[in-house]
Amino acid sequence: MNWRRLLPLLDLLIEVADARLPCGSRNPRLLAAAAGKARLLILNKADLADPALTVAWCRFLERCEGVPVLPLAALSGKGLRALERRLAVLAAAKERRRPLRAVVVGIPNVGKSTVINHLVGRKAAATGAVPGITRGLQWVRLRPGLELLDTPGHLPTARSIPAWQLTAVGAVRADAEASLEAAEALLAALTPRHGRSIAACYGLEAPFSLSDIARKRGLLSRGGTPDLLRAATLVLRDFSRGKWGRITLEEPPVLPDQ
Repeated sequence: MNWRRLLPLLDLLIEVADARLPCGSRNPRLLAAAAGKARLLILNKADLADPALTVAWCRFLERCEGVPVLPLAALSGKGLRALERRLAVLAAAKERRRPLRAVVVGIPNVGKSTVINHLVGRKAAATGAVPGITRGLQWVRLRPGLELLDTPGHLPTARSIPAWQLTAVGAVRADAEASLEAAEALLAALTPRHGRSIAACYGLEAPFSLSDIARKRGLLSRGGTPDLLRAATLVLRDFSRGKWGRITLEEPPVLPDQ
């Protein structure tokens, strides 16, 4: 998708990021290209993130970027009403001859489609193709005065962050070797603070390793050696499903008092 051609047609960018990776799951190139556009930032999957850190991230991002930031758990719908109220306010804030036009953007697996599906629902009406852009792109009317582009596509991340973090939140697909590296890095990073809850998830005691998890879950290769690849898949899946508790991989910088 040619975003530079599309941006002039838009009034609002609804950016979706992962609340467990509020900084690393964003695309700074898009934000640079969209300078001057109204934006709304959603920290999705907030039900999997540390609630105190989510509040801190919302405050930090609102103060630093000057945009509304809303936590959301799109799968359950928690926070959706606050999002709809915010969109209604934005739609009514400025007089125009046509509806406010918005698009939902974000890197893969942050929950864009779920957010769109919740907003669009069954009552939304298609209003026509985007002029000059791919015919398959359609505006859908969410309510009077507000339209949403229903096929925003995927945006790759452009931020230099540890690959294991993107793998852990499912933003990138990883081969076996990368999954193993990500699982080991995830355990190394989280064990100092969350080791007790991780150990309890597998019925272990600290200190423990990926090999210990494999043995405890019976993930063994021929000869009885731990199958680390299968254990890595298990570890990444358990983290992504919140089985270790609500964990955020990044902490916001400390802002000076105003």
